[in-house]
Amino acid sequence: MVELLTGAIIYLANPWLPDDLLSCAMKAVGGFMMLEALAITAFCDLYVHMWLKNLGALDRRWAMVTMVFGLALAAPAMLRFG
Repeated sequence: MVELLTGAIIYLANPWLPDDLLSCAMKAVGGFMMLEALAITAFCDLYVHMWLKNLGALDRRWAMVTMVFGLALAAPAMLRFG
């Protein structure tokens, strides 16, 4: 539910302006977040089973790559409102 709420806030806070690429990208990210949250809600038993099976193969490098990617996406969005 947190992802659905966050996706909805991102989607609704960013207008679709074809001249503004960052705004369009953020709106798309918010829409994808909502779709993912709804898919997880619909198929939560399969989703949890898949992640529990694959979680053992992940290591610290995966967490670092994910964190850097998240910061790379969050920084331009935060600078936009600053």
